[in-house]
Amino acid sequence: MCLGFLFMMFRNLFSGYRSNTASGSAAHLIEINRQEKVNIEAALQKDKSLVRDIADEVSNGNLQEEQLLSYLRSHRKNWNADELFIYTYDGQCLNQDEEMQTNDQASQFAAEVLKNGEAFRIVKSKTEYGISLNTDMKIGDSRIAVVSVIHNLDRLVDEMGFSSFGGEGSVYLTRQNGARISSSGSDGTKEVYNVTSLFGNGDMQSLGTSGLSLADAMKNGQEAAFLFGGPGIQPEYVILTPVSVIGNNWFIITIVPEKTVNRSMNDFSRYVLRLSLLTFFLVILIFVLYFILYRRDNERYNAKIRKREQELREALTLANSANVAKTQFLSGVSHDIRTPLNAIVNMAGFLSGDLSDTVKAKREISVIQDASKHLLRLINDVLDMSRIESGKITFSKDAFDMNETADNICEIIRPLYEAKRQNFRCTKQDILHPAVLGDVLRLNQILINLLNNAVKFTPEGGNVWFTVTELKTLRAGTVPFRFVVEDSGIGIPESKLKTIFDPFSRVENETVVRTEGTGLGLAITKSYVEAQGGKIAVRSVEGKGSVFTVELYYSLDMNVEQRTEKKPAEITEQRFDGKTALLAEDNEINREIAQTILSSYGFSVECAENGEQAAERYRKKEAPGYDVIYMDIQMPVMNGYDAAKAIRASEKEDAQSVPIIAMTANAFAEDVEHARSVGMNAHVAKPINPDELIRVTAELLKEKDNRRKTI
Repeated sequence: MCLGFLFMMFRNLFSGYRSNTASGSAAHLIEINRQEKVNIEAALQKDKSLVRDIADEVSNGNLQEEQLLSYLRSHRKNWNADELFIYTYDGQCLNQDEEMQTNDQASQFAAEVLKNGEAFRIVKSKTEYGISLNTDMKIGDSRIAVVSVIHNLDRLVDEMGFSSFGGEGSVYLTRQNGARISSSGSDGTKEVYNVTSLFGNGDMQSLGTSGLSLADAMKNGQEAAFLFGGPGIQPEYVILTPVSVIGNNWFIITIVPEKTVNRSMNDFSRYVLRLSLLTFFLVILIFVLYFILYRRDNERYNAKIRKREQELREALTLANSANVAKTQFLSGVSHDIRTPLNAIVNMAGFLSGDLSDTVKAKREISVIQDASKHLLRLINDVLDMSRIESGKITFSKDAFDMNETADNICEIIRPLYEAKRQNFRCTKQDILHPAVLGDVLRLNQILINLLNNAVKFTPEGGNVWFTVTELKTLRAGTVPFRFVVEDSGIGIPESKLKTIFDPFSRVENETVVRTEGTGLGLAITKSYVEAQGGKIAVRSVEGKGSVFTVELYYSLDMNVEQRTEKKPAEITEQRFDGKTALLAEDNEINREIAQTILSSYGFSVECAENGEQAAERYRKKEAPGYDVIYMDIQMPVMNGYDAAKAIRASEKEDAQSVPIIAMTANAFAEDVEHARSVGMNAHVAKPINPDELIRVTAELLKEKDNRRKTI
């Protein structure tokens, strides 16, 4: 009796487990069927949209026969349709490849479409949706009546991956009475006329709450799930899902062996269980490790927090100091900029009332020019610092003579020390290899900065010494030079020596305050020296003077004997008579200045007030067109960058060869690079230096002429 009780208990437990498993598996299969339903309805609805799109194009267009067929082939490929048919009023039926179709029911289908405006039919496992046309377009000698799309449901079923569970399941697409329309291509799929005939020799158990039979579910168009089995029959899940397609009621019937579904579900359950157990043990292990390490790490963490707080306090102090330094720097720059501006503004006012007094007018003009040059130097210092901080500084490697360079620098400084009646001495020692390769312009800037400071901060009658020495080299092919600038000036306090090269630092005393400058000269000098792999050092005693020492390496000029000295043509010799320039400039005064400069060298100048007007003038200018284009950047309507791109993109013969020169106040390194990237050939910063402008123009026009001769 006990054995019987245990047997019944296990039987009931097994039955309950099987029932729960079956319900869960059925729910999973129902979701698959629902997705298949959405895919089928969407695919056939897409066919309907395709035909309507073609009908609209054909009815509203005026296509020739070959254009129409090409249009149909393109749409068939883009929409992934099986075939597109054209029906004519004389009973012909052709596909998109102009192949004649011999379907006996074609005329009947076309007549139905013409009668109702549209029609849908199923021929074996293919669907066809057609729509009538209102057009005079012809194929051959007959007017087109109908266009339709064909969809192979077997291909649709296979493409959507209906062969589920490793090919052990079967999927059928049927009419409402169970008649098969299409089926999956898996090995287990049976070829039957009516799918309901597969369930005649077994029992069909409903897995839903409705308790409907298979026949009732199909009759009512309802979704249902069943477990089919019986003596000698392997149990199978049967899932029924209704599909509504263009007025037709179909069903998706999925049949999958119970063992296949349960195996997949059981494998998944075991995987989830193992993962859960592993996760649980990992969490416990992590918790234990955390508890063990907590005390040891807690003190270390607190120490880091204390250290970080100290670093933040120091960083805050440093940031506040930097902000104070920047504020002081900007205040000094503002003062230094306003000083020459004051001279320019007031002297210009004096000049307007003193035009009759030639001597006085010349003196006032001289003051304006000197103040303008000083203002430009201030701005250039700020821009140089910006280039250095952006990391976009580059150095050239040109041939030059160190003896000549030193002599030229001394000549540049001569008016400054003579004006202060100072004793200046220039010494060159052991220069055995004067011919070198390097960036001579940056060397000039370094040394002139140091010598300017020496002269500025040395009182009248003081001493300034400049020494250039060639050192012994340890690297073949290179020559090291030491440049020393020494003065008997005011000197630098010891407390300021560590910050003398900082960009936002100036020594503050009465002499410095009265001396014009941005305080950027030494910062720029140090950056240039170190960027070239050199060294700079300073020694100073307050009240006695300073000594700045720079050491730089230069490459030997191995080809010095082969070089022939070619003296460049003087700018004043350049003439551009007979050449035409296009000037794009929105500011009237700047336009007048540039036009005056260019006209004085023989140019015929045409002006545009914005980039759009410049591009339009270029496109309309008849041959031979403009010889050169000068382009401002910041202009209304269209800026200079976009105008240059528009010119380069035009179809004119010289669109790629006409020189375009940016002539702008945008003078940062990134502005120069941006001008180059949009197709401009050169960049000249405002205020315009006439000599520089003419030099750049002459070089570009010479290059253009050389290219033309080569071609």
